Amino acid sequence: MTTKLLINPANQHIAARLEGELKSKKLTIQDERIMRILNGCGINVSRDFMPDRSYHIFPDHPDHSLFVEAFEKYFYPHGLMQKGFYWIKEEDYKKELSSYGSSQDIATEIIRKHIASF
Repeated sequence: MTTKLLINPANQHIAARLEGELKSKKLTIQDERIMRILNGCGINVSRDFMPDRSYHIFPDHPDHSLFVEAFEKYFYPHGLMQKGFYWIKEEDYKKELSSYGSSQDIATEIIRKHIASF
């Protein structure tokens, strides 16, 4: 099972955890600010995403896979990615964490690698 972590660039803390594959994905939001936004406003999706339903998907939607898909297709690229948030595999994050002495060192190195990937 693959696990990806969404990293907040401001503090290098884990903002969300995405586990699983395809339709069995589970998204856990760990950042309180992001969770407040999602609970308050939901994720605005286009008409082609859900033609017969509401245009907002909330974290408590009965079909969690639909919320995960909306988060990946709309919320991340049109909000979080523009603010510098990025995904990293959990194994890579743990390796980076164990190879550096301080959180400042890991923050600097992860940002350097992330910027270099563009």
